[in-house]
Amino acid sequence: RDESPALREIARITNWESDNFYAESLMRAMGEAATTVASYDSCRVAVNEVLQGLGMPVEEIQLADGSGLSRMNYLSAGWITDYLQAMLHSPAAGAFLASIPAPGQGTLSMAKIKGGERIRMKSGSMGGVLCYSGYILDAGGAPAYTFSILTNNATAPAKEVRPVLMRFLEFLLSF
Repeated sequence: RDESPALREIARITNWESDNFYAESLMRAMGEAATTVASYDSCRVAVNEVLQGLGMPVEEIQLADGSGLSRMNYLSAGWITDYLQAMLHSPAAGAFLASIPAPGQGTLSMAKIKGGERIRMKSGSMGGVLCYSGYILDAGGAPAYTFSILTNNATAPAKEVRPVLMRFLEFLLSF
């Protein structure tokens, strides 16, 4: 009998490797668990219930898919940082933080930041879009600050935008 990995391991793989199939599957599983149907409409119902349980305003966002690859997803940097703060107060806080890589790990292997061991962040990218959101950790390894940097409609290639964003994150580490 095959058993699925624990949810915390699936979340870690999803975030560490930016596994879009896992992200879509998690959203569909949430929808099915909440409504017995895994359609996008039922998924949105389930996601909204979870977000509202965290105290997040769902009317401020638009989610079209689970992976973040749709250009019909709309989230602000402010909303994302509020979400990251809410996650720190959720029962899943430890597993969530452990699921997020530091620069140089997972899909962030190209991200070079002095002091990057004090950062946990998730990246997102597609043509003209490059985003980083996460936590800056204190000396004891606990989240001290949240951040979200979203670039959209960039005309420069990501290989030119990424180093600028990495320097900005190094600047944030100085505080």
